[in-house]
Amino acid sequence: HVRSRRQRQMCIRDSGNHVDTTLEVDINAAPGREFATFFIDGSLFAIAAEHAEEALPASAVSPVSMGGRAERIGILALQHDSEAKRFVWVFDLGHLMRGYRSEIDSSSQVIIVKRGTQSIGLLVSELHGVPEFQASQITPTPLASPTDGMLVTEVIQANRGRLLIQAINVDHLFALLNDEEIPIPHTCLLYTSDAADDS
Repeated sequence: HVRSRRQRQMCIRDSGNHVDTTLEVDINAAPGREFATFFIDGSLFAIAAEHAEEALPASAVSPVSMGGRAERIGILALQHDSEAKRFVWVFDLGHLMRGYRSEIDSSSQVIIVKRGTQSIGLLVSELHGVPEFQASQITPTPLASPTDGMLVTEVIQANRGRLLIQAINVDHLFALLNDEEIPIPHTCLLYTSDAADDS
């Protein structure tokens, strides 16, 4: 359902289990880019809203013991009124980032993330909101190379820089899970070519 900017901002809340993550909203700002924000271990993360389809409780995940990646925790059935039932693999995003499994409790959610025709589920600790951010608030992660496969390649500076939100790179995420080559931005290719010419 389409919601107004005011309604969207009302979804953004502070959880008693975390540092203050209430987002300040500039009602005079131009429309920005939407992100779905969520917690992992008390830290705030984001994923571009155009890739986030929906969120479901982690209790809906069916465990599957088929080997494969250690971060893959099961499958989730998706069914909408006009569609046939489909299944997606669910991956523990916290495990992908820190190397060990997340604890699942009543706050745990699975965000359905889509890239092209492919969808997966990402287990997160808790949902936060769907805020908008200006391009000027989004900066590359310090020391991150566009080719090293890091899942967090940008940081969002919220609340005038007092709150930093780590943005998940969807292309890198799918490349990691599919064992694909890390996509190299066009600007990086140009830089590499120029450097080769100078050598």
